[in-house]
Amino acid sequence: MNKKILTIVLLLAVSISSRAQLNFVAGVGTNLYMSKYILDDNLSDIDLNDYHSLAFNHDLHLNVGIDLSNRLRFVAGLASSTKIDKADFSYLYPNVDGNFSYVIKNKYLTIPLSLTVNLVGKEAKSRLPIGFTADINMFNKQQITGATFDTAYTKAELGTAINATSLTAGFTIGYGYKFTDNLGIDALLFAKYDLNSFDNSYTLYNNYAFAGINLTLYYVFGKMNQ
Repeated sequence: MNKKILTIVLLLAVSISSRAQLNFVAGVGTNLYMSKYILDDNLSDIDLNDYHSLAFNHDLHLNVGIDLSNRLRFVAGLASSTKIDKADFSYLYPNVDGNFSYVIKNKYLTIPLSLTVNLVGKEAKSRLPIGFTADINMFNKQQITGATFDTAYTKAELGTAINATSLTAGFTIGYGYKFTDNLGIDALLFAKYDLNSFDNSYTLYNNYAFAGINLTLYYVFGKMNQ
């Protein structure tokens, strides 16, 4: 029975590969996005989420992967990303002199992953990619900047308080255009969310959420319209 199943799988693989065209792809681009620190404040007397606002950020990335007949594209990459928390607790101290606002930049070495399906025919110049995205994040350092101070911490100095590695996952959809058979650009909207807590020193639920656009210039090694 196992031999029959294996034979069927091999025949299907041969049939697909004979009809499909597998090409290697490489790309360079940037993410432009808003980040938001989400904190579960059910145990608090104040709404802490009111004091953690949206923050704009961007990162550069390099991608390599495979493209199957301009239909299915999987890429992995390397990026330097940042999770930003903008907090302002001045409202809690109206009668106290001082500035209680600050910005925390948590910097990571990131491996971005993307799997998309093109909903437009492979012969068309336009692309309509839709799929999933994920980031494997490896914590590097933290920088806290306020009105009267600017402090940086390394991964070692923070110990186990901050998760050394984290996983972010989400959904992506967008538009692409092929300038030639080999060169094209993708503009993908995405929404992503941390799958594990950011700060282990909190017993509360604390994660980051992201929304933005991924712009990547791709080169396909091989002609797509053969």
